[in-house]
Amino acid sequence: WAAGGTDSDMSDMTIWSQALATGALVKPKVWEEAQADQVPVSIPQLGPGSITWGLGFIASGGFIGHQGGIPGYESISMYSPALRASVVLITNKQFNAIPPMALFHALALTAFGNRVDFGVTVSQALEPLDQAQLNHIPDQ
Repeated sequence: WAAGGTDSDMSDMTIWSQALATGALVKPKVWEEAQADQVPVSIPQLGPGSITWGLGFIASGGFIGHQGGIPGYESISMYSPALRASVVLITNKQFNAIPPMALFHALALTAFGNRVDFGVTVSQALEPLDQAQLNHIPDQ
């Protein structure tokens, strides 16, 4: 259906995230327009405006990528042009107490240390949501 019905592995998603984050998939003018007027979004563990939504992508701390899910699975693939590095996460559960974006922050902070700054610590990113918060997370 809307998910496209495709299968990907972490290697595929690494290639995809780099192509998405560098604008390699579209003409430069289209990529420029896609990045304009990004909308700030909040995730409880990460605080207000911790990520932004653009046209077809999300961004945070210099990383650009995409996340998605279908019943039973969630994934996120993010690429940092400055670091020339990807962080890819695939989980076999949906509506986790630690959303994929928060887990991405924790993984990137662990891997890259002070070369990234999301405004949170690893322990803050890994703070589980309680059931009441899980019931009120908007689609990401």
